[in-house]
Amino acid sequence: MPTHKRQKLQSESAPKHLIINAFDMMCPSLQTAGLWKHPKDKSRDYNTIEYWTNLAQLLERGKFNALFIADVLSGYDVYNGPRNFDAAARSGAQFPINDPHAVIPAMAAVTKNLSFAVTSSTITEAPYHFARRLATLDHLTKGRIGWNIVSSYLDSSARNVLNGANLPDHDERYDKAQEYLEVVYQLFLSSWADDAVELKNGVFTNPKKVREINYEGKYYTVPGPSNYRTNSSKVASYFTSWCFYKRFGVCC
Repeated sequence: MPTHKRQKLQSESAPKHLIINAFDMMCPSLQTAGLWKHPKDKSRDYNTIEYWTNLAQLLERGKFNALFIADVLSGYDVYNGPRNFDAAARSGAQFPINDPHAVIPAMAAVTKNLSFAVTSSTITEAPYHFARRLATLDHLTKGRIGWNIVSSYLDSSARNVLNGANLPDHDERYDKAQEYLEVVYQLFLSSWADDAVELKNGVFTNPKKVREINYEGKYYTVPGPSNYRTNSSKVASYFTSWCFYKRFGVCC
């Protein structure tokens, strides 16, 4: 048998590793509204640090690869609406909901191998500010962090973060999100050299190895430089999901 065919057969017969991720939200009810009423359900404790550290340790013992925490910026107000939050409030359907970024360092501190991914919308805050948040999580988790990139789909969210304006249409959100990612990407990859922090001869950071990015787009103008750094060799993984969404059009 030719060598290339033998190698192909060996590759196809090699065992494949199954990646197992858990899914949660920082709220009383994720997809099963009302389950919090069951006496053994723990989701009502979503706003305690112990809920999340216990969950992280449980997942690591169970050999899970990662915990994905979804997020929305506001409540569902369409049923019997408009702008009616009654049903969501009564059932606890993703309402109330806390900021998932805050609990990731605590979970990272009690685990060694479990990774984390969090949803963050491109309409929430300036890309410069968000890049700083993500870089901080990258350091505190020792690289065990991922970003689920969305551009939002709830008008209730837009009204609260866009000065009362309605959510822009799909194409405009995507165009703006594309620029948002370009800014974050350049802040991570182009602003700091990997060896900028020297810690020798009385110099912490070599200023010649930190530069501005001078990004100018339709929606964002960000000169830089960033005042944070991350492991640039790992940054590309943050953006994999967006490439998929852009190609197949399933981003919310």
